[in-house]
This record gives sequence, C-alpha cells and structure tokens, in this order.
Amino acid sequence: MVRRLGIISCVIFLACAVVAQVSTPPSAATGKTAKTKKSKPEKAIPTEFSEDVAKQVLSQIRQALQGHNPRQMLATFDKDNMDGYYALEDRLYAYFNQYEGFSAYFRILESSTEKDRGVALTEWQIEAMPASGPPVRREGQVKFEFAVEKDGWKIVDFTPRDFFQ
Repeated sequence: MVRRLGIISCVIFLACAVVAQVSTPPSAATGKTAKTKKSKPEKAIPTEFSEDVAKQVLSQIRQALQGHNPRQMLATFDKDNMDGYYALEDRLYAYFNQYEGFSAYFRILESSTEKDRGVALTEWQIEAMPASGPPVRREGQVKFEFAVEKDGWKIVDFTPRDFFQ
C-alpha cells in the first residue's frame, strides 16, 4: 500500500511537471524573455488639406536639402502621378552633386484647396555651398500642388520647375 502511494505520488508529480512544461512559453522555461516585434503605431493621414499638411511635407524638403539627401527630397513627390517626375529626379541628383551643402528656409504665404488637391504658395531662400567659391543664394516663390495618397500627402506639381537646380 505504501508502495502504491509512492507510485501514485510519482505519477501525479510527473503529470504536473508535464502540464507545467506544456502551458509555460518556451522563453519562460529557459529564463529568457520573449522578444515580441513591436509594431509602430500607424500615423493617421489627414484627409483634409491644411497649412499644417503643407508645412509637414515642405519641412521634409528643407530637411533633405540641409541633410544633403536627394532620396529624402524625392520621397515628397508623387512618382506615379507627377508629370516629368523622372526628369525632376535627374535634375535633383545633379543639383545635389553640384553642391556640398545647403541651407534652406521657407515660409507659406497662403494655402487653399482646389477640388481634391491642396495648393500652397511659398517663399523659399536657399544657400548652396559649392566645393570652392562663394555660396550661391536663391530666393523666390514656389507654388506646390499636393494630393493625398495611401502613404500620405505628396507633391504632384510645382512651379517654377527649375527652382531646385
């Protein structure tokens, strides 16, 4: 009888150990913490155009100029819906290759909505630093047209087209 109780106790102990092993995540059993992939919270894309939307997109252009990053600047333009995108891409790479650095400032003079597009009239001041020689300064007004896409607001047109060169 004592022997039988010992065997039963042993079986119960083993059953509990198996249940604990099955219900415990592998990382807890090894003492390591489980790495969970953190998902970035999705940014809500505003559906209505506003001056803040224009400021956000144009700030990316300013940051790209100052960071000497043509890819970041091109990311603000809608490759699929902008006429002459590839010519713009070529001009921007040439512009960035011509100068070692930029200092840029913009101000939004007015913003409005026309049909499904946003429009912003801006004033820009850019100082481009060549490898040798004095800085080249350029200032003027640039009109941008924006459209909302699945990944946010993008520039679909701007005039004058030769401003960033």
